[in-house]
Amino acid sequence: DLADRLARVRRLPGRAGFVIEEDFLFRADVHDADPKRVLGRMLPRGRGIEDGVDVLDRLAAHPATARHLAHKLAVRFVADAPPSDLVDDVAAAFRRTQGDLRATVRTLAHHPAFWHRDTVRSAKIKTPFELVTSAARALDADVRATHGLADWTARMGQRLYAWEAPTGWPDRADAWVNAGALLQRMNFGLSFAAGRVLGVRFDLAALLDGREPASRDEALDRYAAQLMPAREAALSDALAPLRRLVHAPAKMAEALDAQAGAATAADGDNNPRAVDFFDDDSDEPPLFADGFDGEEHAHARGRPGDGTVRAESGAAAHVVGVLLGSPPFQRR
Repeated sequence: DLADRLARVRRLPGRAGFVIEEDFLFRADVHDADPKRVLGRMLPRGRGIEDGVDVLDRLAAHPATARHLAHKLAVRFVADAPPSDLVDDVAAAFRRTQGDLRATVRTLAHHPAFWHRDTVRSAKIKTPFELVTSAARALDADVRATHGLADWTARMGQRLYAWEAPTGWPDRADAWVNAGALLQRMNFGLSFAAGRVLGVRFDLAALLDGREPASRDEALDRYAAQLMPAREAALSDALAPLRRLVHAPAKMAEALDAQAGAATAADGDNNPRAVDFFDDDSDEPPLFADGFDGEEHAHARGRPGDGTVRAESGAAAHVVGVLLGSPPFQRR
């Protein structure tokens, strides 16, 4: 391994031209010391590690590097198609500060485009991993084991450490948004809130300081404010269609099941049937119960002590599940 290789090099007599810095090793015996041209400039004959340092310095100072990094940052934090003036300003900051990433990111965060209304309500979509982790954080969940969360991440299309290209998983919405993926995201939200993800514990009542909502509408408003506290201005319009879903779960099941069939036909894959969450013939307890009158039954998933979630009252879980699967929560 690398440690053994470094140890052998350190024993070489003289080690002429070798450079060892912690886990970094420059091997003079395999370096091309002939003259060469890189980015339009000549590298003279007979040099060693200086060639590599020189090339890295030239790459770091090249305008294309600044623009590439600026565009990557803008895509990550602002929009899939970021404004050109934003990219230009961030690239200029990178060049002006000679690659100071802190100053570069500060320029991005202070740019008007970063705070524009269209950006705040942009179509930047969470990856499956981001969705799973943000759901756990939003519910202040106690994660005892990660296998259940990793399984759902894979079901939504992002199996951990499975992207073969060295560029990493895509950071654009078109890689994650399709009929099957959106269905899986709603299924995840409902399943997570209902306590069907192994190894995760949370307390929905604690999010509202133990004050029980008087209706589904009130539950939707209050849980939305807790789960998406910085988006009040955008929530009023977004919550309107969600109210129909929390009041008509059977129709929601039918719609999701129809979408699952359409996605299967279009994608050729096996999407789980969303109706499973609402199947009255299932041996599982119902996902929600009638009303918020204190008589609805909570239910437990799994055996005591096995690390599974105790599901909250059915109506609250259904409302939270709809929110976790909704477009506002899908956005970064």
